[in-house]
Amino acid sequence: MRHTILAAACCLFLGAAGCTHADTAGTENGGSISAGQTVCLHIAEDTAAVQLADSAAAQELARRLAQGPVTYAAHDYGGFEKVGSLGFSLPADDRRIAAKAGDIMLYQGNQLVIFYGSNSWSYTPIGTITGLSQSELKRLLRAGQGNITVMLTAEKP
Repeated sequence: MRHTILAAACCLFLGAAGCTHADTAGTENGGSISAGQTVCLHIAEDTAAVQLADSAAAQELARRLAQGPVTYAAHDYGGFEKVGSLGFSLPADDRRIAAKAGDIMLYQGNQLVIFYGSNSWSYTPIGTITGLSQSELKRLLRAGQGNITVMLTAEKP
């Protein structure tokens, strides 16, 4: 019962943030997504809003999302992140960063790291999941529960 109420509350909040499962067609009328704007992250039936960072990698990812969704498999690593290969490269501008829960970083030019804990390493910022506590992030990312499929989509304008 508590899980159902919490899930309903999360859906209402995330729906208000503009991310829905229908947001997979990219932007309308030739528009584009830019740094600071929001895209959607989907894991199974759950959705979260991601505010894009001001980086060339985030801008290139936004261009790809305007063409359609990006889907990849991610796995737990180190007890603080989910990481997975995109299957393509983005422009890397790695620098030492203290990543925290909710941050999404590019690693080695072709892997996305989604943090549910913290770590310091050389990354390129992609964005930050907004509006979720660390415990909600862990639940969203199925922390410690194995592989997940992550889908990123463009938010409708």
